[in-house]
Amino acid sequence: AIFERIRQSDVIDACAAPGNKTTHLAALLDKKNNTYNRGGKVFAFEKDHRRAQRLRDTVDLYGCSKTVVVAKKNFLEVDVNDAKYRNVRSILLDPSCSGSGTVQNRGDALMEYALKDGYDDDDDDDDGDDNRSDKIKREEEEENEEEQTRKKRAMSLQKFQLEALSHAMRFPGVLRISYSTCSIYREENEDVVQKVMPLAEELGFELAKCLPKWPRRGFAEVLGTTEAAKVVRVNPFEGDDCEGFFVAVFQRKKETCEKIIAAFEKEEEEEKSKRRNKNKRDLESEVVVVPVLDTGNAKKKKKKKR
Repeated sequence: AIFERIRQSDVIDACAAPGNKTTHLAALLDKKNNTYNRGGKVFAFEKDHRRAQRLRDTVDLYGCSKTVVVAKKNFLEVDVNDAKYRNVRSILLDPSCSGSGTVQNRGDALMEYALKDGYDDDDDDDDGDDNRSDKIKREEEEENEEEQTRKKRAMSLQKFQLEALSHAMRFPGVLRISYSTCSIYREENEDVVQKVMPLAEELGFELAKCLPKWPRRGFAEVLGTTEAAKVVRVNPFEGDDCEGFFVAVFQRKKETCEKIIAAFEKEEEEEKSKRRNKNKRDLESEVVVVPVLDTGNAKKKKKKKR
């Protein structure tokens, strides 16, 4: 029932460009049984001007311009209590990330893994023990420096990811949030989920198991065995034959969902009642009283005057 309600409502794509997921969302909405019988809307946000234009081009290309509302705006600045979002029941949050799981960004990492998998440099055999020791030390220092740089960038991205996920949870009518990255780094994935859980619990959210047949799950050492089993982790470096990504789905607890749905249904009925009363008043005000002339009495009065 909750899933049906979500499909019959509006949805937010918080970080939408270039628009592939946005157009897919538009196709998934149940336009026949929408709450307002006007077809569901996808509110797509993108703060960068060029990326917002690309988003609009994608939406136009796929013929979704009547369903998708593109806004060049930072999602963090969106008013969660704005009346235009009162029918939003789900949010797709795929924020900026390191992209460490994608082909275009993992070249260095692939080389690193290839070297670790047994590549030998024959020239090293001629080096003395001292030279070899110095080389190993330099390589360790370089690796440590690269790791510190990577971690610093990941933590910077994590800050935004946490803010965006926390903001999404504050929309009063939202029942489900999908959080995803194309990163394989723990800092952007399990760590984000762990840090947002206190707020999630406060607002009535819990992790829902997604893609149950996918074998690789989250890091149990971060989330615990039960919660880690609910999130999805894909890593091409560990045998998954696709690009790397992570998904966690937050859903309101059943009792919270029922309260939210009941409250909004009551508001909807009140709105419908107001519209009916307004239409009735408008019709009554448009009634024109036409005076009826008594021509017979008028003729009699004229005869008497003669």
